[in-house]
Amino acid sequence: MMERYIINTSDHGPFQVSLEPDETDGGYVVECLDLEGCISEGDTRESAIANIMEAIDGICESMMEHHGRIIRTNENLTSTYSEWTEESYSNTTLEYA
Repeated sequence: MMERYIINTSDHGPFQVSLEPDETDGGYVVECLDLEGCISEGDTRESAIANIMEAIDGICESMMEHHGRIIRTNENLTSTYSEWTEESYSNTTLEYA
């Protein structure tokens, strides 16, 4: 079952991510829905989230360096999370320091 979280990174965010079990290899696959191609994995939920946060930070830093801003997949969707219906995700906030 896919789970959705809103995570906040230390310098960038918030970002919506999807997390689902990897039924082929075990562990979890996690994707940042706000950044095209930003996908990671981990043996546990916690390690998958930590890995995607690292990937998000790396992509955002690269975008800032090369474009001067963070280019989101759908800038209208991520402009405000308050417009999302509660049914669209199972957990509203997951923050890791």
